[in-house]
Amino acid sequence: MDAFLSLCQLGAIRGVVKGDYTRSILNRGYVERALDEIKISPQLKENEAGLWAIVTGNSGIKHNQQLDVVISLINNGNININA
Repeated sequence: MDAFLSLCQLGAIRGVVKGDYTRSILNRGYVERALDEIKISPQLKENEAGLWAIVTGNSGIKHNQQLDVVISLINNGNININA
């Protein structure tokens, strides 16, 4: 939930106005870094574990499907990574 709300807060979701939707600083950071990395290297969408390692700096933090949300929304056209 926080991953989606963080994407909304960033203004990344088509049709959703950028605004305050969540207080989750960590999740917002994860999804923002994931979007930035995917913009640079779109093939990272195919390597969720590798992307998570980059996003978290190989810290060993276990994900909570944040990247599933990001990647699914990109693949379904709800996020334009080229914007």
